[in-house]
Amino acid sequence: MKNRYLIKIVLSAVLLAFLLVPIHTFSQTNSGDLEKIVDSLFIGYSNQNEPGVIIGIMKNDSIILKKAYGSSNIELNVPISNETKFHIASLTKQFTAFAIAQLEGQGKLSYQDDIRNYLPELNDFGRVITIDHLLHHTSGLRSSNRLRLLQDDFYETILTQENALQLIFAQKELNFDPGSEFGYSNSGYILLATIVERISNMKFSEWLEQNVFQPLDMNQSIVVSGQAQQDPNKAIPYEKNGDGYKQTMGMDWLDYGATGIYSTIEDLVKWQRYLHSLNYMWLGESSSSFPYGMGLYVVKSSEGDIEQIYHTGDGVGYISFMSYYPMEQLDVILLSNLNSNEPIRLAEEIVGILNSKNKNLTTEIEPQLEVPLEILEIYAGTYDAEQFKPEFEIKDSQLYALSSQGADLLVALNETTFVIPNTPVQFEFDKAGQYVILKMPDNELKFPRITPEEVSHTIDLSDYTGIYYSPELDVSYSLKVDNNQLVAESPKNRRIVFGSIAMDTTESEDRYFRNIHFSRDENNRINGLRVTDIDGRVRNLWFEKKE
Repeated sequence: MKNRYLIKIVLSAVLLAFLLVPIHTFSQTNSGDLEKIVDSLFIGYSNQNEPGVIIGIMKNDSIILKKAYGSSNIELNVPISNETKFHIASLTKQFTAFAIAQLEGQGKLSYQDDIRNYLPELNDFGRVITIDHLLHHTSGLRSSNRLRLLQDDFYETILTQENALQLIFAQKELNFDPGSEFGYSNSGYILLATIVERISNMKFSEWLEQNVFQPLDMNQSIVVSGQAQQDPNKAIPYEKNGDGYKQTMGMDWLDYGATGIYSTIEDLVKWQRYLHSLNYMWLGESSSSFPYGMGLYVVKSSEGDIEQIYHTGDGVGYISFMSYYPMEQLDVILLSNLNSNEPIRLAEEIVGILNSKNKNLTTEIEPQLEVPLEILEIYAGTYDAEQFKPEFEIKDSQLYALSSQGADLLVALNETTFVIPNTPVQFEFDKAGQYVILKMPDNELKFPRITPEEVSHTIDLSDYTGIYYSPELDVSYSLKVDNNQLVAESPKNRRIVFGSIAMDTTESEDRYFRNIHFSRDENNRINGLRVTDIDGRVRNLWFEKKE
């Protein structure tokens, strides 16, 4: 399947008759209709010799469909079942936030506490970081998993809690002032789990077992420990490898708080039902306008009504999605052991099919408007959002928005406006390609295009060569000139090619060593550089020039 998304549109069109059935009419008597819809959408995951998914759908807290596709272990030919455990990755954050909320309710901490009261190892940045900042991703701390990627040690070593804490405690600067903006960071939730441990005098896994898993009969749920645990019910994580699949290092991801819980579809159904009553988990930080509650994204209508409460998870071969639509009393839970965002897109497609009130439904089922390639070429490129650089590329004559998680297909509403399916996000391009406007329900942001500049003949690339050392990461990158281009070699000899240099600034195609600005001393000599990754989870990380 060259383009699963177009196939998805065709399947939705074929199933148009089902769209006319209001969501409240799905029940035991016609659950077969819903199953046919889901089977059709997940037809690409039905091969028992390939990794797959399991999906659960609830209406009014009652399960209306639960279905598994594919294999949890290709090598042993084990099918995915209700007992299969998946790493739920960032879905863990809501459990960590719940633990903090319980301790706050018991008077053992305050959301406004300075986190250094509990974490004295953390650097004093001269500004107070509160527990509230950690909960709502407004702390300014760099994300630990991105730092490990910049260390070039992410995919070859076991990722432990100790290693994550070392990276967090080694941070000397923040991405931004605490409370001034939103910046998604796993570091915050790793620290929150550590705070739970230090206040309760219990391991984080023990606290969750005693206060969540046992009371809710989530008997198959566990938190990772210091070493990989053998469990025949754990799904093996995979990624595409040519025409086949290979195992990823997802089971070696052993830090916790931001990630770390393994669970089953049945246990997550129990948690989701319980979560419906925890309204305080949906509250955002009072000083922030970003729609993030307690470990959960909260999407509101223009009238202020909550339309969706959700989170996704990406665990290097494990994909997860839990979403609640309170106005429809609808829940969708999906778990997969394939490193692809496509299962989440299909889950959102199911929501669009079930929800007869979905305003974007006609956009989803109508054939995609074909925008001429020459117009798409005007829009493709990189734009300046200051702290990160939105990028758009053309593939198979269609426009995609790039992110650290992959590429999102943009569906054209007209020749200048595109939407990411089943989201409120729209991009409106200037006809001349000079800027793009990001449109959201409560905000619009305008980003100018970054125009590639010719390398000045006065620039001597050798000025930028040398060894650059990061004291935070304790690693060095080597920069040299190769074929008239500036090239960096990472600690594991990953080759990073930079584009043209303008005003000591350049960028590469690498998602993590992305935007680079060189620094000069009082004698106008290069003395270091600062690195920002593709979406600003690490900003202006300092590397000192050593030679």
